[in-house]
Amino acid sequence: MSPGDDEAPRVEADEDSASAGSIEELDTVWDTLGIRSADLIPDSGGTITPPCAAGGPERLPTLASLPTLVTKSDGATTPELDMGQTLGQGGMGVVRQARQLPLDREVAVKALAPTYESPEAAQILLQEARITGSLEHPNIIPIHVLGRDSRDAPMFVMKRVDGVAWTEVIKDPEHDAMAARQREDPLEFHLEVLMQVCNAVHFAHSKGILHRDLKPDNVMIGPFGEVYVLDWGIAVSLAEDPGPNLRRARDLREVVGTPGYMAPEMAGGDGALLSERTDVFLLGAMLHECITGTRRHPGTTPRVALLNAYACPAHEYGPEVPAELAAICNRATARDPAARHASAEALRVALADFLRHRHSAALAREAAERLAQLRALLRPPPEERHLALDSTAHALFTECRFGFQHALGTWPENQPARDGLRSALELMISHQLDDGDPRAASTLMAELEQPPADLVARLAELERREEEERRRVERLRQMEQDLDPSVGLRTRAFMMLSLAVLYSAMPLVMGFLERRGLAKFDLWMLGASLSTFALFAAGFYYWARDTLRKTLVNRSLVASMFTLVASLAVFLGGCALLGVDAHMAMPLIYLIFAVALGQVAANIDRRIFPAAAVFALTFILSALFRGAMFEIVSAGNLAGCLCAALAWRPGQPPPGPRPTP
Repeated sequence: MSPGDDEAPRVEADEDSASAGSIEELDTVWDTLGIRSADLIPDSGGTITPPCAAGGPERLPTLASLPTLVTKSDGATTPELDMGQTLGQGGMGVVRQARQLPLDREVAVKALAPTYESPEAAQILLQEARITGSLEHPNIIPIHVLGRDSRDAPMFVMKRVDGVAWTEVIKDPEHDAMAARQREDPLEFHLEVLMQVCNAVHFAHSKGILHRDLKPDNVMIGPFGEVYVLDWGIAVSLAEDPGPNLRRARDLREVVGTPGYMAPEMAGGDGALLSERTDVFLLGAMLHECITGTRRHPGTTPRVALLNAYACPAHEYGPEVPAELAAICNRATARDPAARHASAEALRVALADFLRHRHSAALAREAAERLAQLRALLRPPPEERHLALDSTAHALFTECRFGFQHALGTWPENQPARDGLRSALELMISHQLDDGDPRAASTLMAELEQPPADLVARLAELERREEEERRRVERLRQMEQDLDPSVGLRTRAFMMLSLAVLYSAMPLVMGFLERRGLAKFDLWMLGASLSTFALFAAGFYYWARDTLRKTLVNRSLVASMFTLVASLAVFLGGCALLGVDAHMAMPLIYLIFAVALGQVAANIDRRIFPAAAVFALTFILSALFRGAMFEIVSAGNLAGCLCAALAWRPGQPPPGPRPTP
């Protein structure tokens, strides 16, 4: 194109266009490649098509080799299709409903519009059919048959899909094609559609095919959420040997595609610069339209849109667009292909991550609302809070902690969720410390990686006070158990019954022996009798030592018993030194018994007072009636021990306030 060529006017700048420097640069690029701006005229679908799709008439296939699918005017051909109404028209093609007679099924048939019947247009349609037919993918409509119509123009039969162009759904958020649940969140719906488009495009790239005309008009949405990528007519090959059906991208010197969506390298026209990242740009341009409702490259005319596509400045999105999504869109539509996502799959993953992050962010926002309610609830001082508040606080805390944890489970890098969870834990730990519950506070604090120093100090102080209280209560419990006379009642009662049997019989035996002259009752015989008492006491203690050592009462009783034994031994020794005979010593022994039991009753268990009184009476009677001393002592032993056994029998109530040891 020369500067003076009237058929190739320069691109004129207006309010939508970039700088004058970009205009001159694009003019120079087109001049170098021999591209005439006068040829850059979009068809009715807004797409600029190549002047010859196959590089020249010599590459056109022989249409005569294709089957005729409809009846010719002479009626000589058996029809395969029964043509119906027009379903849609765009660019050079028209799509009509038809019935495929051999299989008796509804299909869609695409053929050239009457105004576009030319070898070049036929080649574009044939190329679209063969490319689409080679791409077997759930998001690409399958081609059933390629053939000719009654005018020997190419046509192809494909699966019929009762759907709408994605453009219509973008313009109308209430469109029937959008599921009811997704009308509340149209952005998620459109991103899920775009991710399916990414799947189809990535599959095409794996076959070495570049679409070049990705736009919402070329995406159909079916009634059950199916997504199909259409119009592969200007696709090119990235392979070194593309075969007869495709042109090689690096050989092209043409501006082809829809100006409002073009990648900068497409607007420049140098096919050597095309790559998978070119389609990534087109995917990003569709994303831009989803979130703004406008095309990526504005322009009052196609030429201005081309200039803006070539300049391609980064777009500044408003606060209504999430920052992460804006960054994805600007990366996908970067002017430098190297700065874009490496593949359609990488873009799909980025969108999937955004949706996951978006869901996580929504969970974190809901949890933050619960946290705000919890903070307001716990704002009053602890002494002003009531019991009902505590259960409400725990319910709010459970909800906000679950929300933050779920948000982090979906997206571990969600910093607001991480900060919110920490705030919720710290707030509840403080509440538990205010309530004096160190165990609950410690359990929650274990969830914090680095607990605040003030909370750690408060917990340590509360645990110290609780430990001191625990020890104090344990001491009181131990003291209560030590002073409980009911512990060991059965053992003590059994001991007294045993003594009653043994020491009611022993005096009678000694009296019988002395009166019959069989033995002399002296201090040695009395000492032997007391020695059996000492041995009985030692043996009984060994047998019941666990019980008798369990409480202070029992230990005191054992100590009193052995003190009594020691006192009796000293008493007998004194009697021997003073020349006191056994008949005078025996009544005095019961005085010692009475005094010892009186001390036990006064200091340990007042229920023993009757037994002490019995032994005191035994002392008096045995001293007054020397002739019946043995019988009186025997009766005293029996009565005294039985009184003690009855006082300690199980089931007896405690003797009232216990004395302080």
